[in-house]
Formats: sequence, C-alpha cells, structure tokens
Amino acid sequence: MECQGVSSSFGSAPDRYERVFRHSADALFLADAAGMLLEINPAAARLLGIDSGVTARSLPGMIAEPAQRADLMRRLQTDGLVREGRVGLEARGTVIDALITAAAIHGASGAIEAFIGSIRDVTLETQTCSFLADMARFPAEDPNPVMRVSEAGVLIYANTASAPLLDAWSIQVGQALPWEPLEQVRRSIAAGRTCEFELMINDRAWMMICARVPGRRYVNLYGLDVTARRDAENEVARQSAELARANEQLTAVNERLNQQAKRLELIVRGIGDGVIVTDLEHRVTMMNHVARELLEVSGRTGTGGMLMGLLGDCTPPPLRFREMLEACRPDQAEEILLVLREPCPRTLRVVASAWVDPTGRVAGRVLILRDVTREREIDRLKTDFVGSVSHELRTPLTSIKGFTKALREDGAMDESLRNQFLDIIDQETLRLEALIEDLLEISRLESGRLRLERRPVDIAGLIESSCAMLSPMIEASALDLKLDIDGPLPLPIGDHNALQRMLVNILGNAIKFTPAGGAISVSASAGDQLTITVADTGIGIPQTDLPHIFERFYRVHRPGMEIAGTGLGLAIVHEIVQRHGGAVNIESELGHGTKVTVDLPVERELISGE
Repeated sequence: MECQGVSSSFGSAPDRYERVFRHSADALFLADAAGMLLEINPAAARLLGIDSGVTARSLPGMIAEPAQRADLMRRLQTDGLVREGRVGLEARGTVIDALITAAAIHGASGAIEAFIGSIRDVTLETQTCSFLADMARFPAEDPNPVMRVSEAGVLIYANTASAPLLDAWSIQVGQALPWEPLEQVRRSIAAGRTCEFELMINDRAWMMICARVPGRRYVNLYGLDVTARRDAENEVARQSAELARANEQLTAVNERLNQQAKRLELIVRGIGDGVIVTDLEHRVTMMNHVARELLEVSGRTGTGGMLMGLLGDCTPPPLRFREMLEACRPDQAEEILLVLREPCPRTLRVVASAWVDPTGRVAGRVLILRDVTREREIDRLKTDFVGSVSHELRTPLTSIKGFTKALREDGAMDESLRNQFLDIIDQETLRLEALIEDLLEISRLESGRLRLERRPVDIAGLIESSCAMLSPMIEASALDLKLDIDGPLPLPIGDHNALQRMLVNILGNAIKFTPAGGAISVSASAGDQLTITVADTGIGIPQTDLPHIFERFYRVHRPGMEIAGTGLGLAIVHEIVQRHGGAVNIESELGHGTKVTVDLPVERELISGE
C-alpha cells in the first residue's frame, strides 16, 4: 500500500494521526528516501536505544548484514512496500532480531520522498522457537531413560535409553507400569510435586525422578543407573566424570541435569574421607572440606593450585608421588601410603585413579584420602606390646624354670639355699601374677566388664595403706616418701579396690622412674572436689610423649634404659578415674620429675562400666 497526498515539505499531520504516532505502543518511524530517520516515536526510541529527537541516523546503516540492508532498500525503492522484513538490527549495543514493515510516501511528482513504518523486536520469539526445537530433540537423544506415563499408569513414550528398564519390566508403549514404579508415580501425582525413588532391577540400582507436568494429565519419568555407588572409591571417579558431563549438558539442555549435578556434588562433599579431583596437569579442580583439613589448607590455597605444592615435605617426595599418580589407569585404583611431615606429622592412605572425559581420554586424577596415622600407631603399639609381654613373661618363667630344676636335681641342697631359691620362685610367681592381672584388667576395661562398688571410700586410709604396701620398694630404692593429708577428707562414693589399684600404679611409676636418693610426695586436699597429687623428682617424661601417656600399650622410649613394664599401668589409671567421674592430669619436665594429679567428685555417683 502506498501513502498519497503528503507534501514534500513533510508538514504536520492532522492531530488525530499525530496522537496515534506519539502514543502507539509499536515502534514507528519516518525516514527520507535514503533511509535517514526523520522522526521516531517514544516506543521506537526505547527499542533502538536512541533519543526520540534524533535526526540524520540511517536506518539501513543499523542493519548488521550488508545483504539484508541491500535487500530491504531494493524492495522499498522497487515495490514501495516491505511487509515484515526480517533483519538483524543493531540496537542498545547489541543485535536484535527485528521485523520491519515500511511503506513509501510519494510526493506530488510521484517520486518517493519518504518512508513510514514500524519495527518489531522478535528476538525472544526466535530464541523460543530454537529452544523448543532443541527440546523436541532432547528426549530421544538423552543417554538416560526418559519416559512419559499417563495418570492411569500407562506408558505413553519411552526413548531408546529406556530399553533396559522396559525389557526388565516386560512392557511396551501402551502397557501399564509394574506395581512398584506405578505406586511411586501415583504418589507423585497425588502430592502434585516431583519425587525421587530408587529401584533394584536385575541387581542394578536405578534412581528415578518422577516429575508432574503442570496442566497435563501425565508425568515424566527420568532414570539414572547408580549401581556404581556400591564401590565408593571407584564411584568418586565415575561421579566426577558424570559431573563434568552433567555440567556440559546443563548449558545445552535443561534444569533437570542441573539438579542431578548438584546431587552428585553433595555426595562428594558429604563423603567422610578426603576427596581431591585434579586435571591432567595435577591442578586441583575440586577438594572437599575433609581433604582441606587433612592437608591443612584454606579455600584460597586449595582449589586452583597445584596438588604437589600442597604436600610440602613428604614421603614419597612430591615428584615421585606425581609419577605414581600418572601411572594410574581409569580401570584400576592404586593405593599409595603418603607420609606428611609438615605442618604436623601424619600418615595418609591415598587411593588414586584416573578419570576420563566423554571422548574416553584421561583428563585427570581422583584421590581419596584417609588419615591412618592412628591406625598405624596402634599397630606399632600392639607390636611393641606383644614384644614387651613376651619379654616380661619369659623373664619370670625362665627364673622359675631354672630354680625349679635346680631344686629337683639337687636333693641334698642346703636348707638356706633351698629357701633362697623358693623365695626367688615365689617373687617371680608374684611378678608373673601381677603381669597377668594387668592383662586381665585391661581386657575387662576394653570389654566394659569392670564392675565398681558404690560405697564411701576413706581416701586418707587408702593413701596410707598403699604407701605401706609399697614401702619395701621405696626402702630398697633409697627414696624419701612424704605424706601431706590436709585435714579430714570427705568420703567420696567409689570402689576401694579400684581406687587403690589406681594409686598403687601411680606410686609404682614414681618409684620405678625416680633414681636412688630421690623424693616422692603424696598429698590430698578437698575443695569443690577431692584432689590427690603424687609428685616425684625422677627422670621425667619428654613433652612429645605426654599427649600419648594414657594410651594403652604406650611406653616412653628411653635410649640406653631398659625398664620393665607393658604400658598398661597409666591406661588403667585413666580408665578407673574416668569411671569415677573424675579427671587425671600429668605434668612433667625431662630430668626434673613428674607430678600426677587426680581430681575426684565428692558427691557424684559412679559411672558404670556396664
């Protein structure tokens, strides 16, 4: 259609057309024969991002593609009319998809003097059409099962990846789902929301997501095979690769895969062991909080840094550790024992494997870290304990055997010598009996079968009787014993025998580790709680050993000094005090003695060992 009757001076239109032009919601423009904008309405100014009073702005010059620009001007000059010509239009600093409709305005001579028209932004429509086309292809191309089920439970659609499930269920499109998945679908429909559930099908585990489609009488059923989670160490590598694939699909497909990726990430973060994922250059791409704690790194120095730079002084050295990681294959996990010496010594068991990208090429490594420092220390202590017990048992048994043989073979032995041999046999028997009692006692403590009586205990009398019991040892070692009992003491509720065993063990250690001529002091006082203190002037305990002194089987290594014992005495002390609701503490300085403090509640029931 061509507009006639407009003067070449482009005078004002009647008022009613002027109001339509100004207040129209459509973007309207007036341009001269060369396409230079003469006037635009506010809607066009907003669309194009220019001032509504602009002049000498070329509309064809705003068309990004030269071919589109030339075609539009040709049609206007030749036909005098363009209906919804699609072009890429530069507006607001970007290129939008636009439909331009324009008609020529002829002057009195019949020549084209101007164009009037409208511009419509169809960028969103273009993107929507493209998105819908992608979505139409998505279900069939999805590598995971995608199904559509009616409210009645009848299978409407299934993609190729759904074949294993359909074969296991023995159904086809048009048939009803089996009972178990059908019940889950019905629950999702009744709840009106998305739900998740797991199915075991032919020894394989499937995570199913049932999503209700708003306004439709069907649900979408998505499946994911999660069988590999049974193998936690290899699962991390699979999850990492799947997470990478999920992220790629996330940007190209929809929010469903985004939720899947988030679940996988939460699983990795929630694993009790340390987890580190690296790229091919050993740069850390993911590290959970357990791994940060094991390596003692912060978030700023963890992810994004080089793995070898986080290890510090270690065995194997970082370069050798890197070689061992690079030897890992995707189909086999390698176990590496990593000993870190800074910032604090610890031993980590590292299970490493390679992960591959979607093309099947190795793209990095996955490391599972577990702190086995305590386990290895316990193994060492138990080995030491077996050696100590063997030695401690062999010594008295050898003496008993030797003196018994001498008594048996020499029937005419002098009576005094015979009695001396019998005394030695008796002492060694008592020593053997004490060792066995320690072993039985620690066995009762470990099994929780230690029974404690509940009755008032005279602590002052207990201290005096314990010191009297050990007085021969004190005299034999030429030690000075001092007792300091502060006034009448309250009678705590406890087990007399157990508390005496505790005190005898503490005093026995003081006697054993105090050289001849030294001193031992025993004191007791009461305030909010009853406090017993045993201090000596002995050889002391190294500071590095103090944190472990109450551990079972732990013995302080003293070069050049052989002292009998199994490392059970203080462990028994600690357990007895705890069972009485108290606390025990040791202060010591190497070469200057040791002080053991036991605090017992005055009015508190026993903690039962049952």
